[in-house]
Amino acid sequence: MLFRSAQANVESSGIQDRFQALAELFDQNQEAATQSLSRLTDQTPQDVSLWFFSGNNQVAAHHLDEAEASYTACIALSPRWSLAWFQRGTIRLMAKQFEKAIEDFTRAYELNPKDLGSLRNRAICRQALQDYEAAVADCTLAIEQGFPETRIYFLRAKLFDSLGRIAEAEADRREGFTRSEEHTSELQSHSDLVCRLLLEKK
Repeated sequence: MLFRSAQANVESSGIQDRFQALAELFDQNQEAATQSLSRLTDQTPQDVSLWFFSGNNQVAAHHLDEAEASYTACIALSPRWSLAWFQRGTIRLMAKQFEKAIEDFTRAYELNPKDLGSLRNRAICRQALQDYEAAVADCTLAIEQGFPETRIYFLRAKLFDSLGRIAEAEADRREGFTRSEEHTSELQSHSDLVCRLLLEKK
């Protein structure tokens, strides 16, 4: 009975520590969150979620090396978790480790083909390496699969410019501006609807 009571207290303390760390993370108190998450990952190094939160906190604190290490721990614990690969790839992109970032985005996309952000980011890496044809292919694949952000057209337009394919670049810019206007119109319509609903409730 005493053992069970002690075990319950330990588990309760662990839960409280976790909630405390998350509260510090969401309050953007990076220094406190770093200390709490470091202590928690030492206590339960097999908990992939703690490493993921630690990585996110290190990104917010602009500690890219530490963030990369945390996401690497996530991958080691859960190698089929596409988001961990994507996050590490993003860190490597920020650090201009383009070849390594491409490997991570490729793996993220393989694990989750619906993650079209991996294609966009891989295209950005390939643009930085002046591999324009491959970057165009990534953008085209993302567009064909329904990538929702209009900036993908402007990215591909820049790539077409680099390849001297001016007509295709201009066509992409026109498409990007058209879709941007449509998106703005949709947002305005949604805003108008919300306003009408609020007025009807008064």
